[in-house]
Amino acid sequence: MNVGKDLIIPCSDGIELAARHWSPLHDTGDDSRKERIILLHGWLDNAASFNLLAPKLNSALNAEIVALDLPGHGFSAHKSLDGPLQLISEYSYYVSESLEFLNWLEEPSNNSVTIIGHSMGAAIAMIYAAAFPEQCSRIVLLEGAGPLARNPDDISRHIRQSITRRLKSTKTLFAQDPGNRSSNGGGRKKTYENLDTAIAARKKTAELVPGDQYISAEAAAAIVYRATIPASTLPSLNISKAGGEEMTDEYKGKVVFRHDARLTWPSISYFSKEQVQALYRDVQCPTCLILADDGWPEEAWTNEAVTNLLQPTKLMKLPGSHHFHLDPDTAEVVIDEVIDFLKN
Repeated sequence: MNVGKDLIIPCSDGIELAARHWSPLHDTGDDSRKERIILLHGWLDNAASFNLLAPKLNSALNAEIVALDLPGHGFSAHKSLDGPLQLISEYSYYVSESLEFLNWLEEPSNNSVTIIGHSMGAAIAMIYAAAFPEQCSRIVLLEGAGPLARNPDDISRHIRQSITRRLKSTKTLFAQDPGNRSSNGGGRKKTYENLDTAIAARKKTAELVPGDQYISAEAAAAIVYRATIPASTLPSLNISKAGGEEMTDEYKGKVVFRHDARLTWPSISYFSKEQVQALYRDVQCPTCLILADDGWPEEAWTNEAVTNLLQPTKLMKLPGSHHFHLDPDTAEVVIDEVIDFLKN
């Protein structure tokens, strides 16, 4: 399998993003016809979420593909401690930084890319397509129909919850060396006896979210291998730098998750239903939305807004759960439908 090559994307705000990069398999001699696809993973996942999808797209479409690790995820750098780290619209900013670094928008004939997002990545893809319609030729949304919306009447409670959690957690996470924002390993970390226990914990997490969700051992392992490091290396980890080496099942020692622990905090800012509906209206490119039978449960208003406002070119449900594109038992059908949409 073509696993792609490691790539570091330096952003103008100092953040470094890690990514996987697949070059086109064949030179067509015509840059204007090059297929360019950027892949955006879900919350607490990483670029390995596309281990099965990306090589198939690379082969079927002769596409150049980049799968990002968003800030704080995978091998990417962590955000600074002095501001909210998880504003979903800000993740869209890093899509723009990546496209500029890749020179995918440099020539007028090449000013259009395809964005494929899973879960949180699907929300980012939709936000970006709505904000920059001239840059997006198509978007594929896997198990995510846009940002989760909150009741505006709950705004004060959400802000209070976010501030309270941040105030309490920052003091404990970074108590060892609060002045060191780069090489403290991102705060205190839970240690797992081995990769198997870390994979079991990732599987358990899927069962705690809404609906009847699950994740296969194979899918969980792919994500965990890119999300963990040997516990012994934690003191020397520089979270202001991107990069790393994926774990393998040959490693038998203790591990910790590398991702930013603050990603589990409640966001200080949410979209309202009206804002999500406005995003639906502003998406101008062909859209493919594929949901899982046992995936994240959608609210009735979302289904109605998707049908009437987003009006996806392709809308379907397929067998599987939230990570159906990475689960070997369900991925093939998902991948075939994505390729069919992109080809047609």
